[in-house]
Formats: sequence, structure tokens, C-alpha cells
Amino acid sequence: MIKDNSQYVFTFSSGKKWKTRRRIITPSFHDSNLLANYIDIFNEQLDIGLKCFQTLADQQVETDLYPLISAWTLDVICETAMGKTVRAQTEESEYIKAVVRITELIALRTRSPWLWPRTIFKLTAQGREHDRLLKIIHKFTRQ
Repeated sequence: MIKDNSQYVFTFSSGKKWKTRRRIITPSFHDSNLLANYIDIFNEQLDIGLKCFQTLADQQVETDLYPLISAWTLDVICETAMGKTVRAQTEESEYIKAVVRITELIALRTRSPWLWPRTIFKLTAQGREHDRLLKIIHKFTRQ
């Protein structure tokens, strides 16, 4: 059973409280110009991604598309949300490596119940690596 928690106020509130909160957030999802503001970024990053796809297609080798699509997504999100160009599709950086690796560590921790408690996780090599990677990611986002 879900207990009353501030994290759930938008999804599990009822009546007047829910209507008030819904009115606050609804305009964010109905701005018709919201995506139009970023179409140039989407197109620019898509052109870069398509060049990467074309290079692989010319080589006629079997390729996992997940890393390519992830890199494109990261480029778009970083440029639209943070105004930062990371060039994830064309360059390797400490930040990109940190994002990829911390994602793997989070997935590992999710599948390993004995690593769920923070105090235990911090004592493991994965926990220490996670904290080191998190510092890299935070340093990038603060710049």
C-alpha cells in the first residue's frame, strides 16, 4: 500500500488538491511552441546521427544500435535542457563514459538486493566507483 508521501502528490492526490496541482503543471504539457524552439537542435543532432549510421551501413557490419541512439539522445537532452554540447555521438569524454558506466552500476544494484542498503553499497568497489562517477557527472552539470 502506498503511504502518503510528498513524492506522490501529483499522482495520488484527490479532489480539490489534485485539481489545483493539475492546473499548475498542465500548461507545461500544452505549449505548442515548446518543441518548435528546439527543432534546429533536433535536426542538427539527427544529421550527425545519420552520418554515423551511414558510416556503419557502408561498412556492412552488424552493429548494436543502442549505443548510437543513446548517444543521440544524450546530445539532444544535454543541449536542449542544459544548453551544453557534449558531442556524445562523435567524441568520447569523461562525462559520457561516466554516464554509461553509472547506468550499468545502477542496473547491477537494481538486480542485487544485497546492494540496496546504501551503507552496504558504499563499502563495495561498485559503491565507491558509483560515488566517483557521480562526482564527475555533478562536476559537468555544475559547469
